[in-house]
Amino acid sequence: MKKGARAMSQVDWIVSLGIFLIYLAWFFLYVRPLVSPPVQMDSLVRLMQDKFIANTTWTIDTVPLIIYSNISQESYPIIADMPFGWNDTSFSFTDNTTFLFDSNKILLLRNMSKGKNVMIAAHSTENYGRPTPPQQEISAAQDSVSTAGIRADFKDSVLSRISYKDSYIIQDFNLTINSMPIPPENITTTRTSAIAAYGIQAQLFNHSSYVFAGNPAVYSIIRLNKPLETQQNLSINAIAANLTSYYTDISGGQINFSGGCRDFSTNYLDIYDQSKGISLIFREEANISLCPQNYTLSVKASFTLKDDIQYQLIMHTGDYNSTLKYRAAYTSRFGMIDKQAGLSARLINRLNSTNYSAIKTSWGYPPTREFSYAVLNSTDSTLYSYEPLKADPNSNVFARQQDANLLDQYGNLQRVRIRVKGW
Repeated sequence: MKKGARAMSQVDWIVSLGIFLIYLAWFFLYVRPLVSPPVQMDSLVRLMQDKFIANTTWTIDTVPLIIYSNISQESYPIIADMPFGWNDTSFSFTDNTTFLFDSNKILLLRNMSKGKNVMIAAHSTENYGRPTPPQQEISAAQDSVSTAGIRADFKDSVLSRISYKDSYIIQDFNLTINSMPIPPENITTTRTSAIAAYGIQAQLFNHSSYVFAGNPAVYSIIRLNKPLETQQNLSINAIAANLTSYYTDISGGQINFSGGCRDFSTNYLDIYDQSKGISLIFREEANISLCPQNYTLSVKASFTLKDDIQYQLIMHTGDYNSTLKYRAAYTSRFGMIDKQAGLSARLINRLNSTNYSAIKTSWGYPPTREFSYAVLNSTDSTLYSYEPLKADPNSNVFARQQDANLLDQYGNLQRVRIRVKGW
């Protein structure tokens, strides 16, 4: 081949190669963006899956209430301190136990066995409302309550008298501060299907009394409204009727109605006759004075006023032996909070009611692309589904699946599968 022809051939080859390379560059610059390769669609579906999980996941707190009991008894009253700043509808017990929440105290009835008893409380942003168990054997009105053979009468929400087995056992019950009557500034009454509560708000303190269904007793708590600048002495005063004997851990025996007063310090006092009696149980020692007056007994229990004073008045048959066990019946405390995360049915339903275009815009999904999602149970039955548009049979549909947990407001977990599709 001549030199000129060979040179011309090389020029042609170079020109042809250049034209081919220009065509390739034009193809990738102008044609490729119009095609959605599988890797891009897969990324979009993964994005939608992540967005779905982020927008439907919530957390709840579960915490054990641990009760160490020295007794075994059905439907026993429990009063426990609530250390968390929860309001009365933001939590409940997982076994749906009814309770009363009053000034950071939880009051409930519990079947107790000796040793460790555990209840689980659940807290979240959900409104739990109040459990509604069957009506129990308690009849409560604004000024009286009856259950288990007792009737407790209240005057301005302070206990005034108690009858037991159809006769008055305590009368003229009242409270004094430094021997002066306490004028209440506000009175309250609260009733559930199992608990009746009566409270007063005074200048220095609040006093609340509770009667639990099936329990012949009145439980009371005194809470300070503010720190005291000087020492104040609170006294509980009452007249015990038709009771002839008494017992404390210091002394006991027949009451000498012609004798003088007897004074002692104790956290347990029982006054009784052959058929019935009443026990006064204090969390801490009180100064007790028993003064016979014309075949009645004036009872006075005094102590220094401070926060969280608790005392019980328990009616019983027979002598004191039936209530000694209640002196230290139980202790209670909440354990550590355990945070759980999972899908929320409420958040899924809220998302399902959201405008399709709004979701695509919010989640950064291309307007020319479509998607759907579903939540399936362990048998692949659909629990929740969101599919505004059906995929065209000729479309390339990309799908991703991921296992997850559906978490309800009581901490119950259900294993589910999230399925997201995009095309």
